Amino acid sequence: MTAFAGAIYCQYQMFISPDTVSGVNLSLQMVFAAVVGGLYVLLGPTVGAAITIVLTETLRIPFGTAAVGWDNLVYGALLVVFIIFLPQGLVGSLRLKPARA
Repeated sequence: MTAFAGAIYCQYQMFISPDTVSGVNLSLQMVFAAVVGGLYVLLGPTVGAAITIVLTETLRIPFGTAAVGWDNLVYGALLVVFIIFLPQGLVGSLRLKPARA
């Protein structure tokens, strides 16, 4: 299935280089999505991916070409805040929250 998806992606792009398929930015985005959502939680990486993609696109659109790189700065700062204050991630923290009676 992975090879089939890769072949279709190659036909779609008409060019593949190692940087576009498995570059540092893509690898870091995958790791940060898992950390933000929550490690060792079933839906953690999925929720984290949705949050990080929405956050990246929301920050990229207003900054545009006027301030290139500022969206990455805000994105990185928010990820550091998530890692410091929510070490279990968002889904992991919600799961560990005790129920009130």
